[in-house]
Amino acid sequence: MFLRLFLLFTIVPLIELTLLIKIGTVFGVFHTVALVLITGVIGAWLARDQGLRVIGELQATLGSGKIPTNQIIEGALVLVSAVLLVTPGVITDIIGFLFVIPHTRKIIRDIFKTYFAEKIRQGAYSATHPGGSWFYYKSYGAPPPPPPRKLKDDDNDIIDI
Repeated sequence: MFLRLFLLFTIVPLIELTLLIKIGTVFGVFHTVALVLITGVIGAWLARDQGLRVIGELQATLGSGKIPTNQIIEGALVLVSAVLLVTPGVITDIIGFLFVIPHTRKIIRDIFKTYFAEKIRQGAYSATHPGGSWFYYKSYGAPPPPPPRKLKDDDNDIIDI
C-alpha cells in the first residue's frame, strides 16, 4: 500500500507537470494557465451542482426507507472528482470530469459496486468458513440447523425437600 501511495504522489505529479510543459510549449504559457484555471472553475461548479443533486437523491432514498447505496458511492465519486478537478493537471481533469458527469459516473459506480460486492463475498466466505457471520448468511443463505442437544438422564434440576 505504501508503494502504491508513493507512486501515486510522485509519478502522477511528474506526468502532469510534463504534460503541462508540453502543452505550454505548443500553445503558450497564457493559454496553458487559462486552461488550468478554466477547468478548475468549471470542475468546481460541476462538482457543487452534482454534489447537491446526489445529496437530494440521498435524502429522497432515505425518506423512502431504502438504503442509499448508489448515492453513497456517487457522493464519494463527486467528492473525489472535486479534488481532482481543482488539482492542476490534464490527467486529473480527465478523470475528474469522468467522475462528475452523471452518465459516466453511473457506469463507474456500477463498476465499483461489482468490485465491492466481490470483495465482500471473498472476505465473508474466508472469514466465516468454519464459523458464521451476517454477510455469509446474507450471501449464501442460512447454515443448516445445529443437531439437537441430548438431554442428560440426571435429576440435578429437581430439588427434594
